[in-house]
Amino acid sequence: MADDVEPPRRGRPPRLSIEERRAAILDSACELFARGGRETTTVAAVAQRAGLQKPSVYRLYPSKDDLYRATVEREVERFTTLLVELYGATSGQPLADRIRARATGVVQHVAAEPSGMALLTRALRTWPDDALDEGLGLRARVLDVLARFAHDEAERDGVSLGPAAVAMAAVTFGLTQAVVELAVDDDRWSVHQLAELLSETAVAALTRSDPAIWVALGATSTGA
Repeated sequence: MADDVEPPRRGRPPRLSIEERRAAILDSACELFARGGRETTTVAAVAQRAGLQKPSVYRLYPSKDDLYRATVEREVERFTTLLVELYGATSGQPLADRIRARATGVVQHVAAEPSGMALLTRALRTWPDDALDEGLGLRARVLDVLARFAHDEAERDGVSLGPAAVAMAAVTFGLTQAVVELAVDDDRWSVHQLAELLSETAVAALTRSDPAIWVALGATSTGA
């Protein structure tokens, strides 16, 4: 009955735990960095969006550079975890089927987390020159996961990719970046259309090109 309903409590909202504050800060930072970039986004704006005071942000992230790095690192971790899950769930399927399933999974993730993926793909292309090694290291983490999967799957099919696995990973990530930009910046594309675009391009690259091209690309990349 209505008389039995406990009235709402008045007063200050419950205090957030450190992990809850960290998540709120990173979520807000991700949206703002993805939209406005590293240079124009301020710590004050991040704090306001997260419903916190600036000192609360600085206690966890002493500078804007620390906040930016942590935000991008979280998106790298999320994306590489997604890749591991997608590859594990589809490894027994025929080549074209598993590529389509993975492409669909990636595009669905982009649709669900547009700010995160926009930040990830753009940040890894435009990392500040004064900390370029950090950006290159984060990009290498993504490419290493893709290259390892390409190498392992080719081995199961009796093909030794060697350094070509790195070239294949770079091409795969480049395609993903292009699809992310379409998903975020052009609302004429549906999730299904983008998944088809990514998967058909990847299938064509892997099944209709001369394997010697991949080996040559890998050799060139290694020698660069």
